[in-house]
Order: sequence, then structure tokens, then C-alpha cells
Amino acid sequence: MHRTPVQPRHAMARALAKAAICLPAWLAAPAMALPVSPTIQAQLSGVVGLMYEVSGASPVGCTGMLVGPQTVLTAAHCGPADGSATLPSVYLQDASDPSGFKVVGVSKAVASPLYNNTTLEGDLQVVTLAQAAPTSLKTYSIFGGTVPAGTPAVAATLHGATGITVDTVFGEQWLTNGFFVAAGDSGGPLLAEAAGQAVVLGNITFAFDSTGNGVLDQFGGTLFGSFLSFIQGESIDTLQVILDGLGTPPPPPPPPPPVHYVQVGTHPGLTVIGADDPNCYDAATNNDPCPSRRVSSPSLQETSDGYVLFDFLYTSLDTDGANFDPAGYFIGDQLFQITADGNGASQQQVDVRIPIAAGQPYGFYVDSLDQAFGHASLEVSNIRVFAAVPGALPVPGSLALAGVALTALFAACLRRKVGGAH
Repeated sequence: MHRTPVQPRHAMARALAKAAICLPAWLAAPAMALPVSPTIQAQLSGVVGLMYEVSGASPVGCTGMLVGPQTVLTAAHCGPADGSATLPSVYLQDASDPSGFKVVGVSKAVASPLYNNTTLEGDLQVVTLAQAAPTSLKTYSIFGGTVPAGTPAVAATLHGATGITVDTVFGEQWLTNGFFVAAGDSGGPLLAEAAGQAVVLGNITFAFDSTGNGVLDQFGGTLFGSFLSFIQGESIDTLQVILDGLGTPPPPPPPPPPVHYVQVGTHPGLTVIGADDPNCYDAATNNDPCPSRRVSSPSLQETSDGYVLFDFLYTSLDTDGANFDPAGYFIGDQLFQITADGNGASQQQVDVRIPIAAGQPYGFYVDSLDQAFGHASLEVSNIRVFAAVPGALPVPGSLALAGVALTALFAACLRRKVGGAH
């Protein structure tokens, strides 16, 4: 099977000289993409661009990945066809630069000794940066275990990421039936999720026409598991290698530390009276020209995280009850209605609970949607403030002693029953 390298990006040389990467048209229509996990989507800053100055040819642009502070992996075919060393420039993602990239030099670039420029087997190159990449960029762990066919993965480039499936694995190469591919994508990472981290399975290096109709419809590349010794031997960094756990979700977060709540204060009751204006209804025209109006209580604040309990009595003189005069409480700029539309002109409830953060303003309001047909009022009473206190709720001493006594009694009864059986 003859494979065509994913086209190096000769046409982008001028753009890269300005540290911006322009993408040509697709070489193939994308297949139905699988979703990209949020974990991998958030860890794409380790994808890099490379520009090679190849003797006797136009500059070549490719893609790669950071696997250490000074170690980039890419495709060997991005350099000379014989795999001999050539030193590229590396374009690291940099949101602070108007171009989006920071250009760094390279001290060494070594292609795999097993690289075959006909079959593209061993299409892997280790590039050593002349300086460490910023710590804000992702450095990927390398997956060194077996990658079975059917493994969900993500093909990542500098212009995005697409979920795919590793359809076929043969030797150290992988294959999928069609995903997006553009000139310059060679060497980009094939990522998967392991224990909550994006890890590198291999790279993207070739495309071919499986049907003979002139469309590159299958794509693949090199898996890194068989090349760990070569990669580690050429890297000046201590690389992270993962041997199992493909597809495993991240461990669950630890449970929050226990807290209990104690009452720390009260507030006086208050009443909020909604708006009502006799001029807001014209009986002759059956017209209501007034906008809605909200009346709010003064804001309250607490010094600790916790919650507030209160009782309320709502009364409306409006013939439509709470429908046009809803009431509730506010936390910051957010409103929470506590009256129920259609439940009549009088409503009440006890022990309504509001979660409160320290310093967060809260209070109560009455809206009047038409300012007509009678006002509503909200009477708030029995306002109690509870603060969160670290630690589990302590057991009162008398209850603890009672528990000890019950345990002893149960043990005594058990001994009697056992003794009576002899």
C-alpha cells in the first residue's frame, strides 16, 4: 500500500515568517466527527508549528507536540526525504503575542533510524528546543502501552481538534477512515484520555486513496509505543510515560470537608410594599401606560458563608393576585420569586432558605408589572442567620454517653443469648 505524506505546507512559509499560520483548503471532506472530551479540549496548548528550511526546496511547515519542556515530537518526513537532520524553527502558542505565536530556535533534530520514506514507517522525529517552553503550555505524557483498534482518540492540529476512532492498528501505525486533514498537519498529535489527562498515542503523518477515485479518504500515522527507547534516548528532558489506563475517567474529586451550621444572629422583620398608581390605568381607553416597577428592601450582608431562614406573608389587593405583583428575594443582581402565580391574593410560607456567601448582598422585593389595580405587600419575619462552621456536627455529651450505654446493653444481651444456648 503506497502512502502519501500529508502535504508539507510550502505555501505558508511567507505567513510563518510573520509568525501567523494560514491554512489552505481541506484535502478531503471531513467524516462524521466524534465529540472531543472537555479534558482534551482544555489541553491543546501543547500543539506547536514547525518551519523547516530544506536545501534546494521551499520552506516546509509541519505540526508537532510538546512532550517535555524542551522536547517536541513531529514527523520525520517534514525534513529531507532521507531523514537527515535539519533544524526547524518552532512556533509555540502565545496568546499575548498579536500573531498568536512565539518563535524559538532548535538545537537538535533527529529522525527515527527506522524511518522509511516510502512506507512512512517510523515517521517520527525528536526536536530539541534551544530554550524551555513556557510552563503555561501543556507538555503531554506519552502512552507507551498497546493501542487497540476501536480506541476513541482526537486528531489535533493548530486549527482545531476532531474526535475520531483508531479503526486499524498494524505494527506501529494506525489508520482511520477519514477526518479533516490539511497541508501542514503532518506531525500533529493523536491524543486520547487516560486518568483525566490528554496523553499522546502517536502522530498524524500520511493519507491515501483507498478506493481509487482520487480522494484521500483514509489517514493515519505512527504510534509511539514502539519508539519509547529512541524518544527517551534523544530527549534531554525526563519524559512522562503512561502504560495503561486508556479511556479511564479522572478520579472523582475528594468530598468537600464537612461543615455544620450554627445560628449566629437575627434581623428585624421588614415589609416591602409594591407600587400602585391610580394614574396608571385609563378606564375610558382600557389602557395601562405605566411600565413595571420594582420596590426592594435595603440590602443585607453577612460576614460568613451560610444560609438565612425566614417566614413570609404575601398579600395583594390586585384582583389578579400575584400574577401582576410577584414578590421574592434577591441575591446580588439575581431575582428569586417566592410567590406562585395563580395561587390567590394571600400566600405564606415558613422557613424559606437562602444560601448566602460572605459579603454577598441580599434582600426582598415586590414587582408591579402594571402599577395598577391595587398594590401587594411582602411581610418578612423571623429572619435567622446561620454560619458554616468547619467540621462535623459535634455529638452532645449526653447523647454520646447514651450511645455507649446502649452499646453495652446490646453486648450484654448478646452474651446472655449466647450463654443461654449452651
